[in-house]
Amino acid sequence: YSTARSTRGDPAARPLFLREPTQGGRASGGGGATRRGGQRRRNNGKSLVDVAIQKQQQRQVPPAEPAAYAPEATDASLVPKFCPYCGGATQPNFRFCQFCGAAQAARHGGAQP
Repeated sequence: YSTARSTRGDPAARPLFLREPTQGGRASGGGGATRRGGQRRRNNGKSLVDVAIQKQQQRQVPPAEPAAYAPEATDASLVPKFCPYCGGATQPNFRFCQFCGAAQAARHGGAQP
């Protein structure tokens, strides 16, 4: 590193990781978690693990009112729309998967032999 040319010359031409941090926009003397070079953490002093756990808990909070289930679903809505073997899209009248050739389960409304 001592002979690298990127440490010499115009500072604006240096790679970002070799530039000195700019002092503009930061208030001096404000406490908080600091890192090497005087950089402050963006998460108000919390570790990234704490932030991830907090976000995960927020996602797992159940909604106040669960969605109503429609028990009047017909057999036509229960027809699988994807092949259980390869995941390819199927239609109710298909007897075989057009992608992998696997026989599809017997369906109501489809042509029976």
